[in-house]
Amino acid sequence: MDMKLPIALLAIALLIFSFSCGDDEYLSGGYTEQASTADSKMMVASAPSMSNSPLSTAQIERHIIRSANAEIVVDDVEGVFETIIELVDLKSGYVESSSIGSGRGYHPFDESPTDRLTANITARIPSNYLEQLLEEIGDMAVGQPYLMVSSRDVTSEYTDTEITLENLRAVEKRFRSLLDDARSVSEIIEVQDRLNQTRLEIDRYTGRLKYLESQVAMSQLNVTIYGEVPEEHNSLLEVISVAWGASIETINMVFRTILSVVVFSWWIILVVCPLIYFINKKIRSN
Repeated sequence: MDMKLPIALLAIALLIFSFSCGDDEYLSGGYTEQASTADSKMMVASAPSMSNSPLSTAQIERHIIRSANAEIVVDDVEGVFETIIELVDLKSGYVESSSIGSGRGYHPFDESPTDRLTANITARIPSNYLEQLLEEIGDMAVGQPYLMVSSRDVTSEYTDTEITLENLRAVEKRFRSLLDDARSVSEIIEVQDRLNQTRLEIDRYTGRLKYLESQVAMSQLNVTIYGEVPEEHNSLLEVISVAWGASIETINMVFRTILSVVVFSWWIILVVCPLIYFINKKIRSN
């Protein structure tokens, strides 16, 4: 058997192992900048083909994930709730979750728990509209609103993911070349297996890259709206309707009471009627 193919396979396998050792930690959320930097340096050193003129720090495009939180107190919770949802839609965003309801709970300007109407909105909006929408939400507040914007720089993670993908694609290209040169069934199967593993890694890192891009492009917005529970003002028709219903219920109750007395007093009739008959007969005889 030609020894070139096994040697090439071994070299490529060592190359894949050198930059995939930290895959699980990198893709499962346990990513650290120090680890990723070390991995990227290893990949740069081991990659079959890399750029000869790396970008400087000033030339690298920054990738920032931004999110915002807002808490406001308003007079009309339901109206503001609908307005914010409409604003999110107008700015090409979408609502992930929303809720509105009343209960005894926290209120930012009242330490004692009382009945309050509260609404919550979690939405995604284009990052370039985040500050504008946050300002519009703040203007809806009766008092001083609570507004906070947080940022997370994922440039290093994004760049390292791109480097990994570039190296994996170079490895894939090399495997395809070896597959064309394979001369036996065993060689074809072995190369095809390694090629499939490489494609799987490419898909994983491509998915991670798309996720980071979506998080950078669409910011998360969390809004909490507080307000008083609106008082119920009954109209004249509602009062008449309630009174009519109460009167019907009273008549039914009286009727049921009389019927119950009659039904459960049958034995009185058997005693009273003969007694009245004898008394009446005695009076007539006298």
